[in-house]
Amino acid sequence: MNRLGCGSIAFFAVLVLALALTLTACGGDADVYSNVSDYLPPIEPPLDLAITDCLPQGQVGAVMGKPMTASDPYEDGTWVIYTSDDGTASVSVSMENQTEAIYDAMVADLVGGEAVTDLGARAFWYAERGEMIDYCDGYAIAVSVTEPSVENTYGLCHTIVKTLRNNLQAK
Repeated sequence: MNRLGCGSIAFFAVLVLALALTLTACGGDADVYSNVSDYLPPIEPPLDLAITDCLPQGQVGAVMGKPMTASDPYEDGTWVIYTSDDGTASVSVSMENQTEAIYDAMVADLVGGEAVTDLGARAFWYAERGEMIDYCDGYAIAVSVTEPSVENTYGLCHTIVKTLRNNLQAK
């Protein structure tokens, strides 16, 4: 039979006492820490609107020349993929709430962009990635198109970004 010695019992008693004192001390000042969130800046949602409300699948289909269906939003609502009913074409649209300064800093870090001046001072085409980005009314926008029968993805991206910009400015 295994027996505890006096030293073990004393150590165990001290451990229980320390635990009891710690719990009592923590419980007494609980409301001191209850409003920590009052001192932190509010966290805004990454996107405060629905992409499909600003760019309905019917408008994407009109640009692509075939019916398109929008996916459920991904990444906290910041990304939607429109896919053709036959599965051969897709349009990826990403949007985020953004400040001009953050957008400009992001663009400064990107390499290989060509300015798209007819959309505005902050629109760029990245041919290597097949992606067009833009800034409009507080939103960073990125659009890419996959369509195997069309070589002019620039033109499709441009038209979709322009449509999205027009819809945002009309709201």
